[in-house]
Amino acid sequence: MRNILYNLLKKIGYVNRNNDNIHMISLRDEAAEWACFFGDETCRKIAYKELQNYITLITKHRLLNIIYCLNMILIVTFCIL
Repeated sequence: MRNILYNLLKKIGYVNRNNDNIHMISLRDEAAEWACFFGDETCRKIAYKELQNYITLITKHRLLNIIYCLNMILIVTFCIL
């Protein structure tokens, strides 16, 4: 089973592309999920990298929100004084 999934993902890729239709995205997601379940090392490495990218994106987003909030506090504080 692992070889079948490996060959499929080798052909269609592990990462979604902008021009993929919903069927290809669903197939890739299911195949990747099962490949990781069966211990495919490539799948696990890509999943780890995707998780790191997601965490980095969320962290940057939160930092921007904090900076924006602090700036608003400073603006309000100085406008009141």
